[in-house]
Amino acid sequence: MKAYWDTSALLKLIYTEPHSDRAVLAQQASKQVFTWDWTRVESNAGVARRGGAHARKALLALLSGIQWIKFDSQQYDSLIELCVRHKLRSADAGHLYCLMKLSEVLGEVTFVCFDSELVKAARKEGIKVF
Repeated sequence: MKAYWDTSALLKLIYTEPHSDRAVLAQQASKQVFTWDWTRVESNAGVARRGGAHARKALLALLSGIQWIKFDSQQYDSLIELCVRHKLRSADAGHLYCLMKLSEVLGEVTFVCFDSELVKAARKEGIKVF
């Protein structure tokens, strides 16, 4: 599957947490992996906060296989609209925006995410969630 991963899902591949088993299944099913380039910052922050000797190396390996999505300040009004419409945190709106734009180009893209608020917003936008 073509999959867009948010930070919550990527970190579940590094740390044993609720839903880690589902993240592994999604990883096995993902033929192409996409995410917003800000995920690089978010995921490194998550690893820095949680620690673990293996974690940084595991994260770098995961990030090396990702195709990055970017946007610029001209798209901020669309991001703000997503924040308002779904009452999202700014980074969550960024993920949803990138996923929606990617889906316009590639067709169906499956969202791999374990943040309940973001999953709810994605489903309201008609996005398929793993």
